[in-house]
Amino acid sequence: MNDDLPQWLQEIGRRPRPHNTGRPVPPISGSITVQKELDQNAATRLEQDFRVVIESCGPEDEYDLNQRILDAMTANRLSSRQAMNLLSSLFSKFDGGPGLNRIDANGNPVPYHRWGAA
Repeated sequence: MNDDLPQWLQEIGRRPRPHNTGRPVPPISGSITVQKELDQNAATRLEQDFRVVIESCGPEDEYDLNQRILDAMTANRLSSRQAMNLLSSLFSKFDGGPGLNRIDANGNPVPYHRWGAA
């Protein structure tokens, strides 16, 4: 069985564990133009627009909205903090849970808001 494990996992004494939590991260769109500086006023308006859309969207729109929010952050049209807050709102709307999480080394979800990151 250890022969099937990659060498680096053997060296650190770990085994791969599949995770059933989380969402797929959409790929970055190929047509993004990155702005040099974040326009805070435009970012605030865009965040408000996303909030309106999040309030009215259905579960079938989640993946598309996830991609659009991440693309806006990549293009420097939203700050990373704004994007995290929007994604947290989007995910918690359909999960009823804490929203955006990271997975710790033991495979447990840990909410980002625990550190005040968003």
